[in-house]
Amino acid sequence: RLLALKPDVTLSIAKNARVEEGACGRFYYAENVYRPSQESHTFQEISQVGLECIGAVDRAVTAQAVSLAAKSLALTGRDFVLEASHMGFVAGLLDAVGAPEAARPRLLSCIRDRNRHELRSAAEAAGLSPQGIDALCRLDTLSGDWESVLAQAEPIALNAAMGGALAELRALCAALEGQPLRLDLSLVNDMEYYNGLVLQGYVAGLPRAVLKGGQYDPLAEQFRPGARAIGFAMYLDELDRLGDKRTA
Repeated sequence: RLLALKPDVTLSIAKNARVEEGACGRFYYAENVYRPSQESHTFQEISQVGLECIGAVDRAVTAQAVSLAAKSLALTGRDFVLEASHMGFVAGLLDAVGAPEAARPRLLSCIRDRNRHELRSAAEAAGLSPQGIDALCRLDTLSGDWESVLAQAEPIALNAAMGGALAELRALCAALEGQPLRLDLSLVNDMEYYNGLVLQGYVAGLPRAVLKGGQYDPLAEQFRPGARAIGFAMYLDELDRLGDKRTA
C-alpha cells in the first residue's frame, strides 16, 4: 500500500504564498502532518496549528510573532516557559573556535542534549583547542532571564556574527518587555533550515516542547529572492496529554 505522507506545512506555504513586493504575508494553518515517532520509530500523525510570516519580516514583525507564541502558550491555562536563542550566535562560535564542518553536526547534537561530557570528547576529537572547547561547554550556562544572559554572553562574543545575534536578541527582548521570554543560548536547531531566532515553548505537566519555531530565511529565499520568514507551530497531540492526565 502506497501512502503519501505530508511531512511539513511550512514548505507548502513558502512555495505557494502570494506576497506583494515589500509586504509581509501572514498565514496560519491547522493541519495534520507525519513525523517519526520518538517512541515507536514509525511515522506518527501529528495535529498542529501554526503561524508563518513571509516577505518583509522586520523587527516589529518578529516581535509580533514571538508575542503571539507566548499568548498561544498562555491559552493552555497552565504555567509555561517560552525560550529563545539565535543560531547566529552558535554558528559564529563554531567559526571562532575553528570547528571543522564535518564535526559540526555532532557538536550541535551534544549542545542540544546538554551533554557536556560528550561535547568535550567530540570537540577534542575534532582537534579544537582547550580554549575553544571551554567556550563551547559554557553554552549551557547561558540560560535564564534575558538581561543576565546577555550580560554574560556579550563579553565572549568573538566575532561579528555572535555580536549581531546578541544585538538582535536584545532588541527583541526590549520590545517584549514584561512578557515571559527567557533566553537559552544552548537551544539550537537544524542549522541548514534556521538561520536566526529560534523558539521553544513548554507548559507545566508535559516533558516535551509543545511549541517550536524560528527564522527560516533560506527556505523563503528559494521562492522569493531577498524574502525573510519566521513562524512557529504548536503540537496539539502533546497538549492532548494534559487531558489524559486530568482523566487519569
